[in-house]
Amino acid sequence: MAYIITRDLITDGTDPEGTNLNAVTLAQGTLSADTSVFFRLLDDDDELYYEGLVTDDEDILDVLDWATINAGATQMLISSNRIVWKQV
Repeated sequence: MAYIITRDLITDGTDPEGTNLNAVTLAQGTLSADTSVFFRLLDDDDELYYEGLVTDDEDILDVLDWATINAGATQMLISSNRIVWKQV
């Protein structure tokens, strides 16, 4: 599985745009919208914490596990088109 955080909405503002220096397991390889799915990670109050791309495989919940430990995220939404989102 590979994933990357493309938008960090809980950063303190010192990280460069498009990165999350707190994420230690970023993708090793190439991710694109053609071969991956978009995801959003939220807390239990529906506050958006992260957005990114993940390869579509059976380990997709590893991203939510990382975000739960890193930031307390409790929900994951995925989409192939960034219009229709479904909860994992």
